[in-house]
Amino acid sequence: MQFLFGKIAISCHSDKILLFFCSYDKIIDKTAKSFLMQQYAEVTLLTEFTVSLEEILTLNDTKELTLYLEMQLITMQEGILKFNRTNNHYIVEQAMMYISENYSHNITLDDMAAYLRISPFYLSRVFKKNTGKNFTDVLAERRIEAAKRLLRQKKSIKEVTYETGFNSQNYFSKIFKKYVGCSPREYRGDNNPR
Repeated sequence: MQFLFGKIAISCHSDKILLFFCSYDKIIDKTAKSFLMQQYAEVTLLTEFTVSLEEILTLNDTKELTLYLEMQLITMQEGILKFNRTNNHYIVEQAMMYISENYSHNITLDDMAAYLRISPFYLSRVFKKNTGKNFTDVLAERRIEAAKRLLRQKKSIKEVTYETGFNSQNYFSKIFKKYVGCSPREYRGDNNPR
């Protein structure tokens, strides 16, 4: 947090500045340090947070300084919460797009997290919170929707299996039945294996 104050020039008001920094540390410890430490390491919002030296120098006592700093922290917390909500929505949108574009490949949560440049744990948590489903279920649903389309085109079950990113026909059939309620062969409506 010290980078926030890098541009504050030391002047003849050094007592007020010293008081500011001492009070600031105490207030941070009491009100927001744990909250801020849980946030992103790269919250760009923090670079926009500025403390006006002119405003600080007009404050008359520690009570006013405390109130000023608390208001700054509240503003910062609101900004971080807004940033997180917006960013989480963006992450889920990008994840869904990644699944739609890559479902036919052997993709994992780790692959998607690396693509989005976030941790797999965080991605999993945000994904579940925003969709109500985990990554594996959403990927399977997308693959099954594609499989149903391909089966209606009368492609062989083997072709459909590999074109939708499954590695084995048995696993594909098991997942298909779980989501659709019937086997791929029954869904296609023919009894002739292809």
